[in-house]
Amino acid sequence: MSPRIHIAVSAAVQEALATIIRRDERTVESYWSHPDCPVLVFADHKLPGASVSFHGGPIGTGLPIQLIYWGGWWKSAAGAARRAMINDRTQRLINSEYFSELTQYGIDRPTWRDPALICTKPYPPSSFTNKEEPHVVRDLIDHLIDDDVFPDPDDGRIAFVVLMPEGFKETIGDNGQHTSDFDQDFLDRDYYWVAWIRYFADPPTDDPENTIRTLSHELVEMFTDPEADAWYVGSPEGGEIGDAAQSPGDYQTALVNGARASAYWSNRHAATVIPIDRDYKARIRGAISVTARRTVSRVFRPDPAENRLCSIVPECCFEDRDYAYTLVSRDESVSLRMETLRYYSPVAAWTINGRAVSGKGSITVRVIAETFTGRATSYTQRDVSLGYDATDSTITLAAVKLDANFDVEVGCSVNTALLRNGFGTLSPVEATIVIAELFTIGFLILRLAVHLFRYGSIQYSSKLSIAGTFRKRSTPAGK
Repeated sequence: MSPRIHIAVSAAVQEALATIIRRDERTVESYWSHPDCPVLVFADHKLPGASVSFHGGPIGTGLPIQLIYWGGWWKSAAGAARRAMINDRTQRLINSEYFSELTQYGIDRPTWRDPALICTKPYPPSSFTNKEEPHVVRDLIDHLIDDDVFPDPDDGRIAFVVLMPEGFKETIGDNGQHTSDFDQDFLDRDYYWVAWIRYFADPPTDDPENTIRTLSHELVEMFTDPEADAWYVGSPEGGEIGDAAQSPGDYQTALVNGARASAYWSNRHAATVIPIDRDYKARIRGAISVTARRTVSRVFRPDPAENRLCSIVPECCFEDRDYAYTLVSRDESVSLRMETLRYYSPVAAWTINGRAVSGKGSITVRVIAETFTGRATSYTQRDVSLGYDATDSTITLAAVKLDANFDVEVGCSVNTALLRNGFGTLSPVEATIVIAELFTIGFLILRLAVHLFRYGSIQYSSKLSIAGTFRKRSTPAGK
């Protein structure tokens, strides 16, 4: 079972999304629209209880995050590139809304501590094969404090994160852990808090981005339960807020500010959550083109009613004679494309008058059609058939010889690979289906009511100068 998410878009946002800009008669675009969804709320979890509770221990609020790269490999070209990625993603998390749901536990956003440190001695372990061996990570921090590389914990608490080098193996079933120990100076015992993260190889074996997913998991647990006596349910072993972020067989993750982050438990939502960025945005832009044009020339003699202003406005007097006019019919097509910012692999799901379409085909829709009888217009409901060609980012609609004016609403739901399956157990096809199921609920829907297919217009001959008769009016169709 893949993670499921409940997301809602408010009525006010839906109304705003329907607004479009008509640049001119041939081009249209929507305003940029943003998701009304600051928090992804997952529908399943693995918390062994209904909520976490406070057990009286210390918490880590507003801590500086200190990354420590253990081993000489991190100085190599490959190591430097990996360090740059980890530094970048960690700072992206810090500068995002990701930690905002921790305020319910009394925890403020962490900060970045510069510079990240490469530590070559003592040499890093080659593996962890039992639950006792990770004590060397605590020993490393103890030595660095004793050597005055870092201050005593009572002089400034730091969230230490130790990253293992290429070649490191673990067989204890953990991608990382957070733990605590103390630095003893005579009668002064100061606790420090540290997490370690294993090395994630390149695909297809692993994915380096899961370094950040694991790091985010360990950080939220370190902040809320650094010494196994603060926020948890049941037991700190398996009952901390990060432990809840699993669906059967899957980690619950999302991209936040470009960093793959883990979900964590929220008492406020009674669910696992991921606060996301609020600057994802999307819009639709397009152009209308004429594919064929037909004209019918006719004549008319002004009706007496059309001279009713003659006695008041001399310019409105029509001679009692024949005037020529032309009825112009146009076959039109519209090409729309989705534009997005900040989305990861966005995919458009298109609708025409609320009905989903994909690929190539035709669709019959009920419209209110405007038609001409002579020079008089009338409006009736009728079915029209439209051809379409919909891709992951564009849609083209066309109609031929319908000889009516009507409006069609083209909708676009932005589906995205924002959600990721951490284990990679879903095939690409299955992942796409899951993503579509999640986001067609309403993460971001752009509705664009495009006035298409303006088939009928009247053009008068030069026997009647509309510009001269109505000097103060614009007359785009007249001559």
